[in-house]
Amino acid sequence: MNRKQTLLIGAFVAATVLVTGTWYFLSTKKPMPTAAAGAADSERQPLYWTDPMVPGYKADKPGKSPFMDMQLVPVYAEGDDATTVSIRPEVVQNLGVRTYTVQRGKPVILIPREALIRTGSRNAVILSIGEGRFKPIDVIPGAESEELIEIRQGIKAGDVVVTSGQFLIDSEANVRASFQRMETPAGEAPK
Repeated sequence: MNRKQTLLIGAFVAATVLVTGTWYFLSTKKPMPTAAAGAADSERQPLYWTDPMVPGYKADKPGKSPFMDMQLVPVYAEGDDATTVSIRPEVVQNLGVRTYTVQRGKPVILIPREALIRTGSRNAVILSIGEGRFKPIDVIPGAESEELIEIRQGIKAGDVVVTSGQFLIDSEANVRASFQRMETPAGEAPK
């Protein structure tokens, strides 16, 4: 074959691949949300808007991120299932996860000091919700003794909190929540 025929066959193959690829992409594209879904989201009021690429950034209104050219994502009070972490029982055993049933002291709720996760911006505990499932809960700590901390808000007596391995679970929950915020299209509520 001469050079002209080779180029002609190459162009034909490239055009066929382009048309087939475009058809496949357009046929597998997910449909846009319906107006009914948008109406359901408009009934819920977001707590704030955030940039999924900048942890901790909060804005009081929607718009573009000041850091990147992308829309801010709304964060709602309800629907925190993205932060629930499920761990198989044998992995819980390998991680050395220990729990503690929250008790009511005289007039207060007390937990062991090691159960409280303190970061620069929040105080949290990991709540065991049964069947190898765990969920981070923000709390407001109060008075502290050598081994116990008063919890003023966030959990109640009878809740089971994790006292060992909680940093790994909290880290996994934060990663999952970040990925969900990145995957949620602008203007659509996280699921």
